[in-house]
Amino acid sequence: MIGNCGVGFAPVRPEHRPFLAKAMEGVEDISVAVLDAGLDWGWETFTDYLDALDARPRVMDIAALLPHTPLRLYAMGERAFDGRNTPTPDELETITSLVRNALEAGAVGVATLRTQIHRTSDGDLMPTFCAGDDELGAIVEGMRQANRGFFEVAADYATDPQEVEFERFRRIAAVRPFTMPVTQTHTDPDDYRVLMDFITKANEDGLRMTAQAAIRPVARVLGLDSTSQFFAVCPTYQRYADLPLAERIVRLRDPEIKERIVAEASAIPQRWDLDMIFPIDEKFTYEPDLDRSIGAQARARGQNPFARIYDVLLENDGQSFIFCPSRNFAGGTAEAVRDMLLSPYSVPGLGDGGAHATYICDMSFPTTLLAHWGPRSHTGRAVAGAATRA
Repeated sequence: MIGNCGVGFAPVRPEHRPFLAKAMEGVEDISVAVLDAGLDWGWETFTDYLDALDARPRVMDIAALLPHTPLRLYAMGERAFDGRNTPTPDELETITSLVRNALEAGAVGVATLRTQIHRTSDGDLMPTFCAGDDELGAIVEGMRQANRGFFEVAADYATDPQEVEFERFRRIAAVRPFTMPVTQTHTDPDDYRVLMDFITKANEDGLRMTAQAAIRPVARVLGLDSTSQFFAVCPTYQRYADLPLAERIVRLRDPEIKERIVAEASAIPQRWDLDMIFPIDEKFTYEPDLDRSIGAQARARGQNPFARIYDVLLENDGQSFIFCPSRNFAGGTAEAVRDMLLSPYSVPGLGDGGAHATYICDMSFPTTLLAHWGPRSHTGRAVAGAATRA
């Protein structure tokens, strides 16, 4: 599935290609340099784009969503860059027509993004963040005319209050099937239940609404070459950050350099819960025991936890990683995942196979689903039907 989170590469006019590349870099952590090397931009319309995809050799099937960001940009031109600008009546008609044509050409749905955390690589909010009812209505009208496709939205309810967004989502679901990601946050471990209750009630009212549930803790996987690893902002580390990994490892093994970097990291206000990050080693599982955390290991060794992180990252010639869950693992358990998967209104999803490549790796979601929650689960906590809904 491509086109998630409302970012993608079609439809596109030649002058807007750099903006779409920056949007993809900011939201999905795929560098502009990689995109420039991999994209020939041999298309303009979404139909052209599907034809270009069809002509490429590949090892798996593709389902393409029409992303809201390039759709808005194609219809509105540079006015679309600023999300506060609203489409004119003519631009709304263009949006409807583009949606209908894309769906009739083979798009499986439309995806939009309404979150503050996802931004362009310049730090700007995505222009779809505050899209109003007229603009969303024009998209849904195109879906109604085509009589096909589902509407996908990722939202953090910073655009409007949650109850306002919920009513907006119900109006969309009254026309076409609607899907949204649902995860458990660690700051409010029961918040996912609000979303699941909303989705359940919508279905009971005859609407078609589905939760996408990540099938394990949502986590960063950080190593020395990750863009946002633990020591990246430390002045001493930055002196060696651009060295090839093998040469960098030689420098980092110097005890004096280690002492300085550990001290610098320890002095930075921390965003890491050191009791909730885990070395990935031969004993690692995606639902790790808390006594295997970096914090627990450091205490057992009488060691500064950043010294422990430092030692772990230098193992295996700098090819070791640390698992840093931020969702779906509150209290050191993934029971919230099981709770979501048990719902008849959820499907396993949210596995970023090719995006965020410098700090996550979700390609194994399908096999993890089978091993962890499938009928022959090694955990003994099988979720009936979860694998068949994937």
